[in-house]
Order: sequence, then structure tokens, then C-alpha cells
Amino acid sequence: MWYGAFPKRYFADALMQKFFGKTCVVDYLRKHSKNASTCRALESVSSMNTLMGKPTKFFLCTALSSSAKTMNWHLGIQIHAYMIRSGYEDNLFLSSALVDFYAKCFVIVDAKKVFSGMKVHDQVSWTSLIAGFSMNGQGRDAFLLFKEMLCTPIKPNCFTFASVISACVGHNGTLKNCSSLHGHVIKRGFDTNNFVVSSLVDCYANWEQINDSVLLFDETSEKDAVVYNSMISGYSQNLYGEDALKLFC
Repeated sequence: MWYGAFPKRYFADALMQKFFGKTCVVDYLRKHSKNASTCRALESVSSMNTLMGKPTKFFLCTALSSSAKTMNWHLGIQIHAYMIRSGYEDNLFLSSALVDFYAKCFVIVDAKKVFSGMKVHDQVSWTSLIAGFSMNGQGRDAFLLFKEMLCTPIKPNCFTFASVISACVGHNGTLKNCSSLHGHVIKRGFDTNNFVVSSLVDCYANWEQINDSVLLFDETSEKDAVVYNSMISGYSQNLYGEDALKLFC
């Protein structure tokens, strides 16, 4: 991991020269971005001479988001290098986008480094690192970070809950943590959010608590495809094939 292995200045100098190639960012986003206005913005910036101007923070945030969605690690670390050279490391929105980028690229060590270096955290940075732990199978770390977040003024949203609940699935999670999170979900009014409900259905089914999954499913008044898929998967996982088939049909 480059960011963790080398001093910041060396990291920046090694990558900075490639960042503003006329085709680097533009060609990448032409291929991967579905947002036409984003592509036009990137074209206008990339065509400028770097000595005459520099990209806006919005541009960099957009480019980082696109890099995260497509897991383009090479482009993301070039943007990080530019942030270091330009003194943007203390920018809250860019730093949060950077945490999200490294987490989605499964470079959780660097995501933690960026998060730890931030003077202030927002909902995005907390949720991104929690999701990163979850995706990397570090359920205990995700749960502990969530508990730490609850001690701050920043409130978790539906994505935070879905991420930390997902972290309770598998050998690094526990049914006790799942039940505890369910209590927080009810307390904070997210028990009607389908995104969160589907995560709970998955989690209870994973711990062979299929009755709890069914109860959640039945209590959800406006079910969407995600909730249905979670319940069908839960039935199948617990060898209730007939029930899964009935629900599917």
C-alpha cells in the first residue's frame, strides 16, 4: 500500500506528474461515469495547463467518487497525491471521499490512516470506514467504531446501520451484536427503512433465527424487491426451500 509505505511527500512527488495527463481522468470517466455533466466538467478541467489553474474541490470529490465506484485504485491515489501537494488534506468533504475510496477498494489500512488523520469527522467518513470494515470481514472493528460514533454528535443514517448490521454476519460477528443493533434501529426510527430491514432479515437468518427474520418481514408494510430477496435467501439458507418457493411465486 503506497500511502502507508512511503512518506507523504515522496508519495505525492511520485504520482503528481501523471495526474493531469489530458486523457487520464477524462477518458476514464467517459467510460465509467453515467453522469454527462460530470464528464463535461472533467473535460474542461483536464484541458487546462496545471500551471495556469487547478481543479476545484468539487471536481476532486467527483473524481474520487467515480474512482471508488469503479475501484480504480490507480486514479484514486493520483488524486490523493494532488490533495497532499495542494494542501487539501484538511478538507472535510475530500477527506471523507478519500476514506470512502480506500474502503471500497479494500485498502482498509489506508482508509484508517486517512480517517485517523482527520481533525473532524462527518457522517460520510464514519459510515465509509464502518462499511469498509464490514466489507473486509472485520465485524468486531465495525461494531466498535459504530459504538464510538454513537458517542459523538454525528448521528448514524440508514447506510450506517445497514453496514454495521452486515458486519454481524459471519464468524467475526455475533447474534448479540445484531440484537443490540436492532434495538438502536428501533430507537432511532429506522425500523421502517427497507434497506435496514433487509440487512436485519439477512443477519437473523445467518444466525439461524429465521422466526425473527419472518417477524421483521411480516411487520414491513411496504416491502420492496430487496426485502423480498433477503427473506427468500434467508429461507433457502435455513433449508426452508418450500417457503422460499412460495414467497418467490
